[in-house]
Amino acid sequence: MHEFSLAYCKTLFTLPPIRCRSVVTGDRMEVGMTTGDARNAPLVLTIGLAVLGVVFAVIGVVYVTHTADALPAVFPGHQAGSVHHHVKHAVAAFGLALGCWLGAWLMSGRRSAAPTALAE
Repeated sequence: MHEFSLAYCKTLFTLPPIRCRSVVTGDRMEVGMTTGDARNAPLVLTIGLAVLGVVFAVIGVVYVTHTADALPAVFPGHQAGSVHHHVKHAVAAFGLALGCWLGAWLMSGRRSAAPTALAE
């Protein structure tokens, strides 16, 4: 039986390499699966972008649901006595939220290892 350790846990969750043949040359190739250490970006950056996306989505909802008079004074477009809704501001906020979420999704992936040639 194995001791319970971090190294043992990593071996449980790693996948074996995939073996295939190159379409162009016919050589045997091995594409190694990555471990948790090969992220595209730091985890803090991914979480930060996801949270920033939520903040922009909330700002977009505020712009859609409140008139210019009811907007907080720190929001651009606040006008006392106005009944106008700032639809363009809302669309821009929702677009920024989607952009942040897309960036977080793309950064959440793992880097793939470069293929290495195998001996025949």
